[in-house]
Amino acid sequence: HRARRAVEVAAANLRVLADAGVPIVFGNDAAYGFSLTARPVDELRAMHRAGLSVTTCLRAATSGAAAVLGKTDRGRLAPGQRADIMAVPASTAADIGDLNRPLWVMKAGMRLDNRVRRTGTLLGAYTRGVLGTLRAGIVGHDTA
Repeated sequence: HRARRAVEVAAANLRVLADAGVPIVFGNDAAYGFSLTARPVDELRAMHRAGLSVTTCLRAATSGAAAVLGKTDRGRLAPGQRADIMAVPASTAADIGDLNRPLWVMKAGMRLDNRVRRTGTLLGAYTRGVLGTLRAGIVGHDTA
């Protein structure tokens, strides 16, 4: 009962913050009991279950995260951007879990081969992000 209540309170807090206009950025709060490390889609699903739209969740993981981290070369599709793109088999509006089933991935404008589906695209990207954060020491001093 306590764990369920903690998740309900966290979801309510997320909605209050989003409604107040606080920037919501994708992350992983594994220590707080409602997501698992290296399973980023679970975190996006939790955000969606909490009441955020799929669009808000995706922005939190892309342009919102890039903006908060001061990464002006990524997070959106526009000329001069890194062109990190992932195609999924269906509309993420129907099932945000489709992010776990990429058809193809483009990183920095170069399409990766089909091995990415077998080796865990999101897991690999998440792991690289965690390692980059650890190397940086603190946010704002990215060495990657």
